[in-house]
Amino acid sequence: MSVIGIDVSCGKSHVTLITTDFEKQDFNFSHNRSGFKHLSAYLADPVLVIFETAGVYLLS
Repeated sequence: MSVIGIDVSCGKSHVTLITTDFEKQDFNFSHNRSGFKHLSAYLADPVLVIFETAGVYLLS
């Protein structure tokens, strides 16, 4: 099982992926359709997703 840690920020998030082979990959994605599509490519296999504890983000 792979593990994905997501640090959520306003407008984009930073991701660290650790695979079952202990390979580490880092990337960012924007909070839009193409950004979430990029993230979804890493969610195909069994994966544990961990989100950073954060406050509420308001869109203006």
